[in-house]
Amino acid sequence: VQAFTETYLSRPEVQLAIYATPVKRWRECGLSGDGEYDFNFQSMLPTYRRWLGGDAPQLRVLVYSGDADFILNFLGTQSWIESLQLRVRKHFRKWLGSDKQVAGYVTEYEQGFTYATVKGAGHMVPTDRPRHALDMVAAFLAGTSLDEVTQE
Repeated sequence: VQAFTETYLSRPEVQLAIYATPVKRWRECGLSGDGEYDFNFQSMLPTYRRWLGGDAPQLRVLVYSGDADFILNFLGTQSWIESLQLRVRKHFRKWLGSDKQVAGYVTEYEQGFTYATVKGAGHMVPTDRPRHALDMVAAFLAGTSLDEVTQE
């Protein structure tokens, strides 16, 4: 999966479509060619502002955090999202996974922006909570709220 992702995200037309800064070869989590992490402290706020308004077409955006992530704590994510000053459409509330368990919490904002946490997941949400990660992404791609995840 990682090789497929790197190949796909290295395609110039994909980088253009997602407003990414063009790179010759995309690498996971800022890893350099020698496996060392390349710390990049540039703010992504201007990019999110561009995606959510201005000249760009309206994009739906899903940002999620594992609530047990000690690398990028969900409270930090909430803080930068609040700095965007988006109007809340549906306030912070629990969402249930397809297994009928509390999968996390979600806030939906105007302009198509959704922030979700995934309960019990660390930095690698799909690895830690694959079922709930799939539920979340499937609902987002279907254009439905996390309140509407199909229960088994």
